[in-house]
Order: sequence, then structure tokens, then C-alpha cells
Amino acid sequence: RAALAVTRHLATAFRALLFRANSNHVAAKLLAPIVALCGHRHGALRGEATALLCVFVRENHAEVGNFSRTKLHTTIAVSKLLDRGGRAPHAVRACDYDLLAA
Repeated sequence: RAALAVTRHLATAFRALLFRANSNHVAAKLLAPIVALCGHRHGALRGEATALLCVFVRENHAEVGNFSRTKLHTTIAVSKLLDRGGRAPHAVRACDYDLLAA
């Protein structure tokens, strides 16, 4: 949980570093484990990971005017998770629906 809190702080404090063109790999490396935790059995951890994923989407949108980069990295992370035999996190779809409704 502490790691998620630190990552949340990094996403809000250093969003220009995470979501600009030259830092593409940083956001991707951070999003992969977050997406994996969105499917965790422990409800509180799953909820925190889902909230953090939504923070990434919000901060990406605030920084560059869209959230296409976060969407791409999330799609890649889910694809890799499924390739390894994991399960697709329902929370990823819920986050998208919340953003579209806003």
C-alpha cells in the first residue's frame, strides 16, 4: 500500500515527467504492476490500485489534453497480463466507464 501511495504522489507531482513524449517508458513501467494489482484478490489493495490507475488517466489528461498514452500503456499491460495467464482486471473497465460518464 505504501508503494501505491508513493506512486500516486509521483503521478501528481511529476506529471510532466511521466506524460510527455520523452518519458514514454517511465509511465509504461509504472502502469504494468498497477494494472496487475487491479485484479488482486484483496479488495482494499484492488481498490487502491484502481484508484491509482484513474489518477494516472486524470493526470495524463490534465498534462496533455487527452489520455491516449495511459490508455495505450494500460492496454499493453492487460495484454501482457493475459499472455502470462492472468485475468483481466474488471477495475480497468470500470475506470474507463467512470471517465466517459464525467
